[in-house]
Amino acid sequence: MSRNRDNADLRSTLDIAPETFTINVDAPDGGSGDNWKWTWDAGTVAYQRVGITNLTQNNVPLYKKGSYTVNNFAAHDLHGSMTQTHKIYLKWIDGAGTQNNVSWQTSTLNVTGQTHPSINGGNATEIQRLTISVPENPTIPTLTAPTITYGVTNSGSSSYTFSQDAHGSNPTLGPVRRGGTYTFQVNASGHPFYLTTDSAGLYSSGTYAGEYTTGVTGSRAETGNLVWTVDSSAPDTLYYACGNHGDMFGTINVKDLEVDSNGSGLSLLYFQHDQEGHTTPVELREVPTIPGNVCLVYNASTGIFEPQDLGTYMDNTTQFREKIVKLIDDDGSNYVDSAELATSLKDDIIFNITLYQQDDLSVTTGTARWYAPFDLTVTSVTPILGTAADDTVTTLVKKNGSTVSTITFAASTTTGSVSANSFSMSEGDYLTLDVTTIGTTAKGKDMTTQFKYKRV
Repeated sequence: MSRNRDNADLRSTLDIAPETFTINVDAPDGGSGDNWKWTWDAGTVAYQRVGITNLTQNNVPLYKKGSYTVNNFAAHDLHGSMTQTHKIYLKWIDGAGTQNNVSWQTSTLNVTGQTHPSINGGNATEIQRLTISVPENPTIPTLTAPTITYGVTNSGSSSYTFSQDAHGSNPTLGPVRRGGTYTFQVNASGHPFYLTTDSAGLYSSGTYAGEYTTGVTGSRAETGNLVWTVDSSAPDTLYYACGNHGDMFGTINVKDLEVDSNGSGLSLLYFQHDQEGHTTPVELREVPTIPGNVCLVYNASTGIFEPQDLGTYMDNTTQFREKIVKLIDDDGSNYVDSAELATSLKDDIIFNITLYQQDDLSVTTGTARWYAPFDLTVTSVTPILGTAADDTVTTLVKKNGSTVSTITFAASTTTGSVSANSFSMSEGDYLTLDVTTIGTTAKGKDMTTQFKYKRV
């Protein structure tokens, strides 16, 4: 006996499966540098990750309920122009130290014999591996005030040289966090080290202009420790300086002990090593909704139809994959070749990236670059301010240093107008943002600019 199954018997879900993704990272440049270089294969349509090879990124999104493997090729083996190694961690806040690593990561420091054809010349490399399982509802913990140590020596009378938790000559430090304790181990005879509110415009040898002493012990140390417990009233910008030489000078950025936001409601975490620098922001995103270019596939184990990316379907369905290969190999005159097939599957995918200027806006020439991973057309530019300014805010979108579009926020508005929403980029071209005008008292705050683009 048989019966017809009506539509009520056909169960389905429109929920997208959590992302499972492998990310490779390296830091092959010389010195302490600032940039991680990221490599990964293309992801599924729902998550819109295009494959990239050894590119810097303005942010690396991670999705709730996702499972991630991060292979760090810069952890142990020197290669490229490297002069030092770099561990990597996922942190709740930007800054040196490991007191605020996320609890849902594990780090395996020594994984030997790992290879990637585009990293370290394809040679076997000892790596560090992070395994990250993002909770469905990540809870921000009570943050620990950092305890950080800087080694400070001098290069003649031209600069202070930093080691331990920061590196370089007269580097910009921070962000240091209010409530944290920062120890400067000074070994620079004849070069008294102190903190100051003076941006060096009032510098005069031996005067210690603008000396800042709140929470500070050991100010003007030449050989010994200056210890600074950052007070809640500390200004957003301070400076370190030598009491005798105006060239020995640097900036310190100060922030509250709190998790950052991208200005659109998403928490910003950071991939960073245990020293300052080498920082890539991480957006914690919701699992995406079903896009228009996936199919519903029956899952026999659950008895329901589920969304599935065509690439995943091909990976999971041997007959389908072999049929495509056979059609291409056996009768290429009647069917697109493999390159055309790959291109046709990718052409309709819309990707997006977002550039930021966090906190109060400042007039600045943008240095953070986003590099085009392939030939593409930007199809839309969407700028948003978290907090409006009291005057016009103007931003220049530049490709390879030349303006391709102008963004204007009228006073008291948070949505900007764009002079050109569409422009082309070749693989390797880069975008930057210059902020040219801001508000007077209310400068504007937390600017995000989203670019949507398609492969060409």
